[in-house]
Amino acid sequence: MTIESEIYAEVQKLQLTEDREEIIDRLIECFRQFGAQAVVITGIPMPHGMLDPLIIRAWSLTISRDRSALGPVRSEDGLLQRCLVARKPFFWADERTDQDETSSLASVLTQAGTSRKILALPSVEPTAIQGVVLLVGSDLPEDCMDLRALHFLTGHLFRRLAELGALSNNRPGELSTRERRVLELTARGKTAADIADLLSISQRTVHAHLQNASGKLDASNKTQTVVEAIRYGQIVL
Repeated sequence: MTIESEIYAEVQKLQLTEDREEIIDRLIECFRQFGAQAVVITGIPMPHGMLDPLIIRAWSLTISRDRSALGPVRSEDGLLQRCLVARKPFFWADERTDQDETSSLASVLTQAGTSRKILALPSVEPTAIQGVVLLVGSDLPEDCMDLRALHFLTGHLFRRLAELGALSNNRPGELSTRERRVLELTARGKTAADIADLLSISQRTVHAHLQNASGKLDASNKTQTVVEAIRYGQIVL
């Protein structure tokens, strides 16, 4: 049986599973069968946020279920930043020298899994959480079709957990509903006056929402605020 057929069979089984922990346990066992020595299933924190509150499960022969074993990891971590913009699986090399792409998370994972090979499977499902599955192992599959199948499984995992209400609807630092609406309209080319009329608020309130959103997203101007809001899944165009 190929990896693709095994994974699609697993997806069908998970669709009938109602228990959150059973779903995660089954997925980790599946990843182990495909060579994973360590697995982290997690959401991605907002700017200046910490990873720990968003970890759904961290497993390896050394860290087991103990989240704290990963250490303090912030949203600026290079591996997490790469996961934010990735739309397909990718391998991370911990030999990177670029300061913007250093990763304390990758260092811990390679130690936990006794391998320098990290496979990131970012979820692109429209769930309430930006998620990623990180696998560590020297024997992880590299074939494009195998990676596509594993990515499909990851997407199904987050979608199924969302269906069961087993994912948090809020990340610390997320934008408010009104801040998102103002940014969506800004991204569509609306002026502050236009937005004020559409939302029946004052232009001063519009600017206040934009300023608050910029602060949360660590952005220096309106354009960057919109870009960061899209990058962190706060608005979708």
